[in-house]
Amino acid sequence: MKKILLITLLFPMICLGQKQGNIWYFGNHAGVDFNTPTPSALTNGATYFPTGSYNEGSSAISDSSGNILFYSNGQKLWNKNGNVMPNGDSLLGNFSSTQSSVIVPLPGSSRFFYIFTVDDFWEDNEKYGFRYSIVDMCLDSGLGDVIIGKKNILLIDSTDEKVAAVRDSNGVDYWIITHKLNTDAFYSYLLTPTGISDTVITHIGYIDTGAQGQLKVSPNGKKLAIAASQAFVQPNQFGLYDFDKRTGVVSNFISLVAPSDADVYGVEFSPDNSKLYASYGAISPFGMGIVEYDISSGNQTTINTSMTTVYQETTLSTLRGLQIGPNGKIYMVSLSNSGYLLAIDTPNNYGATCRIHDTAVFLGGKAGDEGMPTFITNYSYSNNLSNCANEGINYISETEKILVYPNPANNSFFVQIPTSSNAKKLILYNVTGRLVFEQQIEEVQTIEVSSGELPAGVYFLKIQMSDGSNLMKKVEVGR
Repeated sequence: MKKILLITLLFPMICLGQKQGNIWYFGNHAGVDFNTPTPSALTNGATYFPTGSYNEGSSAISDSSGNILFYSNGQKLWNKNGNVMPNGDSLLGNFSSTQSSVIVPLPGSSRFFYIFTVDDFWEDNEKYGFRYSIVDMCLDSGLGDVIIGKKNILLIDSTDEKVAAVRDSNGVDYWIITHKLNTDAFYSYLLTPTGISDTVITHIGYIDTGAQGQLKVSPNGKKLAIAASQAFVQPNQFGLYDFDKRTGVVSNFISLVAPSDADVYGVEFSPDNSKLYASYGAISPFGMGIVEYDISSGNQTTINTSMTTVYQETTLSTLRGLQIGPNGKIYMVSLSNSGYLLAIDTPNNYGATCRIHDTAVFLGGKAGDEGMPTFITNYSYSNNLSNCANEGINYISETEKILVYPNPANNSFFVQIPTSSNAKKLILYNVTGRLVFEQQIEEVQTIEVSSGELPAGVYFLKIQMSDGSNLMKKVEVGR
């Protein structure tokens, strides 16, 4: 009973204690801080409207105390000071992509982050596809940077403008999900502490002919919703699916009806997983709005019959993305004034009782646009406060205490350990932090490490001492 009472008292907060999604940056220098008692405006954001243009997708990540680490529009990576990272320009996503990017920590790490980027239809015609880059927060004096050689790595080409991320059922790994354009294929990539280890492809549902629209996973990780449209040209494709977070498989397709001749663009689930919201725009009849579905029955007819309009605007027609906040409310850039966020206050409720406020959050004189930031489903993050001194690899080298030769190495190298030291283990990591070699140290003070099977590149050697300290050294392996 105590556990049930605790959950009841804390609702509707999402993943309480997690603050990695508490800072949002989007639109034209707009931002929102969820660390304050009520969401407050941030006016220092670096996202922007290119000349004569607009801004759709973005992503951001903070540490476990809610301090921003970095954020992106899919093309640039800005550090916490709002400066582009030294190697953080020219990512191959696009500001015009519905969900241009999502940032996922390497499971269990507070140092390494994967940013998955999605190209767009209008600017680049999807020619760059779905890619990832790896950020090391210990580079650039702790401000972070993209690792050399780990930038814009292609996964698949010609994807829809959408991406979602959700924790695996083991509570450690992550599934990153996208959809291939002009096919019926969902791609699920499993990110583990050793990197991307598995790809699951599911053919099901519509053949998506429209790139625009969001892809979302429900807070419990069991449902997936996807909208696919393109510039008010029918057909509009909108579906609900089951998602298996043990296997990455998508199943049980349900085709959802939408308002007549409307493009569904934004999708989001309620915190209790029972409702689905969709934002739409239409040319004829002119207007836009938000519809709600009760999906608790799992029955296609019952779900479609439940569709109800909870908000409508008839003086303009555009598209807007939806995003649930850390406080359990669902947000969208206001239809009546882009200097505000609209809020669905009680999204677990059906119909008018979900309570919508069109000007719920003032953006401090900045402006939003079509998109909202993309975050890991349910804000289920594994990163903590970044501590480079204790995070696997330390860039501080104590060359007077440890000798490595030859360096650069080819087939092998030797590690000479001071006779006066109390070394107990030798560990070798690659540049992404993956362990590639380890050996207990006993009485031998010179150890030969075979590197003939290792790919050429930079590695980091750590000698663990019995007193808990570490000696560090960089090793280069060539061919």
